[in-house]
Amino acid sequence: MLYAGKPVHRSGSSVVATAVRVLLIILPFKLIIYLLNPPVQWLVVGSSLPNFPSFKGFPISHSPPLLVPLSLCLPLSPSPMNITQLFNIANVYVLPFWALMIFLPKWKVTQRVMESYIPFVLLAAAYLYLFISSVTPENAQALSNPQLADIARFFADEKAAATGWIHFLVMDLFVGRYIYLQGQKTGVWTIHSLALCLFAGPLGLLSHIFTYWIAKKLFLSSGSETEEVAPKIVSSTSDAS
Repeated sequence: MLYAGKPVHRSGSSVVATAVRVLLIILPFKLIIYLLNPPVQWLVVGSSLPNFPSFKGFPISHSPPLLVPLSLCLPLSPSPMNITQLFNIANVYVLPFWALMIFLPKWKVTQRVMESYIPFVLLAAAYLYLFISSVTPENAQALSNPQLADIARFFADEKAAATGWIHFLVMDLFVGRYIYLQGQKTGVWTIHSLALCLFAGPLGLLSHIFTYWIAKKLFLSSGSETEEVAPKIVSSTSDAS
């Protein structure tokens, strides 16, 4: 490859990193689009269906017949099948990011991916979609002054439960990303905290805080003592000479 008259060589690792980032962006996005907008099924409406009640609030008993996407005749709220599929995809979607942070923390691909906010974009979009469809004026009023019984009734609905679960996935992954980046910055061991954060975010964060305190107390303090003793040894030897 030539650039400005000079050959440009790309290392294998940079090519792999680019390919992984593209796949992480494109594939989940395409899966969600496919689930939310399945292959179009056409419905023939018109003179063949004179008694068809309405189409988006307008009568459609006109002629000639008209091809209409069947999805447009369905309610805009997600179906139970779409909710289940979105729930399953969200669970699988976060796993590669956790695997990269836990098993390949020093890999450049892991560092580049986790330094960006790309992992959270699709999860946040799925959360927004479910949140809008699950919140009604009634439960919004009840949740404005939340009581435990009201919250229990709210999460008894599948859409609300899926919304809350994706909320947990987003926040746990965000906390895991924080732990990972802190480990890369300070050198503190983070594998156990990340593994715990995958299943229980607050406990993983608490584990990281304790690990950081212990490491700072044991290793950083001993390192500072070494730095303080070294100048004294040098000064004493210079005085003796």
